[in-house]
Parts: sequence; C-alpha cells; structure tokens
Amino acid sequence: MAKIKNSKKKGLFLSIETIGVIIIITAIAAVVVAGIAHLFKMYKVYQVSRDVAQYSEAVSQFKMTYGYLPGDLPLSKLNGPLANTFLMTDMGTCNGGLSLGYINRSAGITIAFRELYISKLISSAINTTASVPGITSGCSSTYSLTALVTDLYAPVASWDSNLAWVLSSEVPAVTYDGVIGTTVLAPYWGFNRPRLTLVRHSGSTGTGPVPSIGSQLLGALSPTIAYYVDIKLDDGIPSDVGSNVIGQGVSGALSKCTSIASTITTIANTTLVNTLKYQSSSDDSGSNGCIMTFGINAE
Repeated sequence: MAKIKNSKKKGLFLSIETIGVIIIITAIAAVVVAGIAHLFKMYKVYQVSRDVAQYSEAVSQFKMTYGYLPGDLPLSKLNGPLANTFLMTDMGTCNGGLSLGYINRSAGITIAFRELYISKLISSAINTTASVPGITSGCSSTYSLTALVTDLYAPVASWDSNLAWVLSSEVPAVTYDGVIGTTVLAPYWGFNRPRLTLVRHSGSTGTGPVPSIGSQLLGALSPTIAYYVDIKLDDGIPSDVGSNVIGQGVSGALSKCTSIASTITTIANTTLVNTLKYQSSSDDSGSNGCIMTFGINAE
C-alpha cells in the first residue's frame, strides 16, 4: 500500500515537473519566434533603406555630372552613351525634348530610370531597347504602372517584385498621383525636389505611374515596417514640416497606414496639416498599408 502511495506521489511530481518544463520550453519558443519575426522586419527595413540609398545617390550623381535631374536632361544634351535611339525618340515626343525643370509624368519617369541605367548609376535591369508604348506629347503614357514594370521601364523593389519604385519631382496633381496627398507633399517640397516613391504596382489598372482607383490597395509597406523605415531614415512621423520621408495611406476605410495624433497647428503664421502617426497594426501584408515617398537632396 505504501509503495502504491509513493508511486502516485512520484508520478504526480513527474507530471508537475513535465508541465513546468513544457511551460518553460513554450515561453522560450515564443521569445525565439518573436525574435526571429523582429529580425525579418529589421531585414526588410534594411532592404528598403538600401534601395533608397542606391537611387538617391544615383540621382545626386547624375545631377552633379550633367547639371540636370535624370528625366529632365534636354534632348540636345543627350550625347555619348545617352544618345540611345529609343531614349532620344521618346525625349523628342515628350515635351518636344525640352527641359521642364522637373521629372514629369509617367514617360518622364521611364526616361529618368533609363538615363540612370545607361549612365551605370543603378544596377536594376531597365529596358533601353524599345520606346515606351503609348507615349504622348505631354510626357504621359497609356501604359499602367504594372505594364511599365513588366516591360522593365521602371524597377521593382529588390525584395518584392510586387512593389515598384517611381521617381518624380513634380508637385502632385490629382491626375498624376492623387493617392499621395497634395496637402502633405505640396507645401513642403518644391517642383525641383526629386522624390522616390514606393508603391504596390501588382494588379494596378489605369494609366499613370501611381493610379488612384477607388479602394484599390496600392500600399507598399505595413505601418509597422513603415514606422521602422521612417525612424531609421527620418523622424518617425508620417508627415511633418521638414520631413524627408512621407507615409501615406490609400484613401478610404481600408487604409491602415496612419491615424490623426493631434489637431491642426499653426507655426510662424503657417497652418500645417494634421500631425499623423503610423497606426499600430498587426497586419503586415502591406497592401492596405503605406505608400512611402522619400525626398532626395540633389543640389
């Protein structure tokens, strides 16, 4: 009888011990999984930062070398390697080959990337063996962003082929990139301030580099990743006076990028837009997250 009782006590002790070990292992596993997830997020932040650095440096080097922003070099100055037959044809159609003082419309963006590629300033594969289909005298194209990317007229993000980089320096207009709010960018960045925008091109329809179509989810980064990128490269605020990084959500209730943190303020007699903050969201798919725009200093 005593042996049976001792056996029961021993079995109970082993059960409690086993449960304790399981709890400890589960806790350790949870910490490890969370740590790995965080490392993946930080690696994506690194990849975004690396792409931004590459294109920003390329634009600055081009401006230093030629005195113009890529995509804005007049046709008459396309000499040497830049005297590419297809590039010159498109430049002739686009605004008559004249410089406008800013990178203009979708065709201008493709010209910009081709000039950077021909100048060996970027490593992304860019199509220099054909003209952009449907190019117009206004420097636009009938091609959608997805079509431009598919035919290699604009580069994809190095870590995700569903995302594309758009280079421009024109103050936004509704017909151009309406999903990037004019109230955020226009007051802070002038016509000649080049900007690099990361957007989801996959499945987009319509024309223009960043088409705004209803509730279409064009977000590139989740608010979590967007915040880490912003805090690494700028101030961690989606938009503010002096910001070099802008995080903008797709319009509509589906957007999970930003939320209002405070009311409208006035500084030096200038009324500012609402101060925003990145949403705290567990949704890291990105499609209903943030379109990211990075200012480039290319003096």
